Order: sequence, then structure tokens, then C-alpha cells
Amino acid sequence: MSSPAAQAIIEGLQPYHGGDHTLLNTLQTLDNFDKHRYPPVVVPIGVMQSARIGHLSVTSMQGPVLGRVKDGAVVMRFTPTPGSVVDMGLQMGIGVTFADGPPGKGEPVLDVMTAIRDYIRDQVLPPLVSYS
Repeated sequence: MSSPAAQAIIEGLQPYHGGDHTLLNTLQTLDNFDKHRYPPVVVPIGVMQSARIGHLSVTSMQGPVLGRVKDGAVVMRFTPTPGSVVDMGLQMGIGVTFADGPPGKGEPVLDVMTAIRDYIRDQVLPPLVSYS
């Protein structure tokens, strides 16, 4: 039989009590999906991994465009000032988002799953360690 104090801690973490339990609710929604379906990840996104601009003199600039990636879309466009030397480096990557509805509401999958892991590690488990 478990400790009443541990039960109270677990009960206090339930999403129906309100507070900042959205991450646990997202985890529950993911868990409730039919195990034979793919998770609701549908949209590739562009992400900026790093940017270095040592020197850049332009007459016009568009981008970088982050977010949803469309086939053939321009990610960045700029027109250097005539005669200028451009010294820059961009590293773009591709990520995947959840569908626009629950559980991830269009958020990047890696960010949501990392936040869930961190919340469980830092907020949920520490009060329960003494009961293990």
C-alpha cells in the first residue's frame, strides 16, 4: 500500500486541479492515441541553428524565414551593397511540429518532448524520491 503523503503529491499533479500541468496533459494526450497510429506530427519547419555575421552590407534583405517549410520556398534573400564583401554563415536545420490541435498545438516536437522530460525530472519526481 502506498503512502497517503505520496498519494497526495500525485493527486496534486493531476491536470484537473489546474495550475501549470499542461505538459502532463500533453503527455497524457500522446499516450491516449491509438498505439497503431503515427503521432500527430505533420509539418516540417525550418529552424535557425546558428548565425554568424562578421560583415554584411545590404541594400535589401528578406529572411531568414523560419517556421513551416514549403517546397521551393525562398528561405533567405539579400542584395549586397555593390562592391561589398560579405562574411556570414548561417546554419539552418529542419524540425517537425505537432499538428495544430492537441496535443502539441503546432509546437516543435523536440521542444515539447524536452519540456515534458524536464518538467517530470525537475518538478514531478523530486517530491516522490523519498517514497521510492
